[in-house]
Amino acid sequence: MDLRDAFRTAMRSLRTNRLRSALTTLGIVIGIAAVILGVALGNGVQAYFDSLVGPLTTQIIVTKSTGHVAGATQVHNLADADVDELRNPANAPDIVSVTRW
Repeated sequence: MDLRDAFRTAMRSLRTNRLRSALTTLGIVIGIAAVILGVALGNGVQAYFDSLVGPLTTQIIVTKSTGHVAGATQVHNLADADVDELRNPANAPDIVSVTRW
């Protein structure tokens, strides 16, 4: 059986079983649409929660030597080396403690 005979057999089978072919095609289209919708919805929900929680992930609280909390400031891209520099009394003598979460 060559390629031409295989194609004729496939076309004859599609014509003979039209309802089965249509339902199979419909199932494939619905399946692909469901996967695309699921991925898009998942990405949208993840982006929404990242926008809500993202600013909370890098914050720093600085306590002055008077014992009062100076306030919480949002800091983006704060590295561990930056926190260590703020904790060093030689670099920042008025800062008593630095907390990063």
